[in-house]
Amino acid sequence: MLRYFYFRLYSYYSDGGRIPFFSTATVIIIFACFNLLSILDLIFAVIGGIKIELPIFTGANRFLVLLLFFPLYFAFYYIVKKSGYHAVIMDEFKDETSKQKLKSSLGVIIYFIASIILFVFSLWLRQRTRGY
Repeated sequence: MLRYFYFRLYSYYSDGGRIPFFSTATVIIIFACFNLLSILDLIFAVIGGIKIELPIFTGANRFLVLLLFFPLYFAFYYIVKKSGYHAVIMDEFKDETSKQKLKSSLGVIIYFIASIILFVFSLWLRQRTRGY
């Protein structure tokens, strides 16, 4: 599923006006961070006592986001591009039929919506259990 998500994003950003790998990596890293934050927040809400503060992106915190993003980007770049996994993914889905494309696209949409629902649910649970 994530391979197809990567393929769809890369295909979308390959219109010539953007840098496709950087844009794709950015979207995937953002979704991964929000999913990880949501899952950890849900686990800690069940356990109780441990609070995860949502970052506020002002001032020096913007610099901290960059410090976190670039190592993640370079790790993603190494795993996908340098290892040859990018070519494997692109070859795997380049000859898909319209039925396979519809089925896989539906899976990507479900992943996208489920990620958003998970994040909103974790925010709602945070508000209900901790009052903020």
